[in-house]
Amino acid sequence: MHPMVAPWNAFRTLENISPNYILLKSSLPTHCEILTEYILKQAKPSDIVLVGREKSKSLMAYFQAEIDKAIPSKPKLTQCVVKDNYKFGDEYKYLDSLKQIYIVTEFEEPTVVFNFLRHLNMMRRSKEITVIGMPSWQDYSRDYYSLFSQLHVIISASSYPDPTDEKVAEFRKAFFKTYQAFPLKEAYEGYDAIQYLVNQL
Repeated sequence: MHPMVAPWNAFRTLENISPNYILLKSSLPTHCEILTEYILKQAKPSDIVLVGREKSKSLMAYFQAEIDKAIPSKPKLTQCVVKDNYKFGDEYKYLDSLKQIYIVTEFEEPTVVFNFLRHLNMMRRSKEITVIGMPSWQDYSRDYYSLFSQLHVIISASSYPDPTDEKVAEFRKAFFKTYQAFPLKEAYEGYDAIQYLVNQL
């Protein structure tokens, strides 16, 4: 059987069913796995809280599952959940104000993310906290940058072209010479994926 290559996110179950299935870009559960490993190096489960709407409960479950795998006692993370149609005013009492790390599981609607971050910023007062965000937040406008900075937002990425890497610099130079434009992240990812597959032949 020939291998099947998926360049972007796909059904996670496929990678467990077929040994010939290759997923080139991390799925959302994989992001949760890596983020949980990082978070547990920074804080205890009792200092972590999951924040989101009811529709995000399945995503929250991924983080809880990773906690269960990592810690034999399977401690339950605190969850601060609001209804999907929650009207964001200035009321933020649904948030637990005693935690150190807040995992915001909203990734569909930027305005909802903004409101969660605004509430967290109001709630924390002068307390230092860290917010873990979703991969989609990387594409948000500069309007979010101030909140990102104030809340020490950390976002996972499936790839990162390090500008100090010699090979990255060479690719950037060659790309510009050919197309008279600098490469976007999709260009780096596409080139990297093809190089990986060619090396497997």
